[in-house]
Amino acid sequence: MQNDVDFYACAFVYLQEWYLVDVSLKAPYSDVITFMIKLRRGGLFYFLNLVFLCLIIFLVSFLGFFLPLESGERINFQTTIFLTLVFLRSDDR
Repeated sequence: MQNDVDFYACAFVYLQEWYLVDVSLKAPYSDVITFMIKLRRGGLFYFLNLVFLCLIIFLVSFLGFFLPLESGERINFQTTIFLTLVFLRSDDR
């Protein structure tokens, strides 16, 4: 005796990284419940948050070499960019 029960995913919290494709609930026996959850990972999420941001930070760090040596801000600028990259990579677990 296999019963298919409709399951509504109204409580699903939509994130940018994952998309809910399908949810099904099956109760073949009275003491066993099986959830089938199909998720799709968004590829654009990784491109925008990792590749694109690292490319922008690389271009800005390259511009730091055009700062004059007499300004004294070259080391501070490059250190700030390095800390930005470290923070960006530490957030990606």
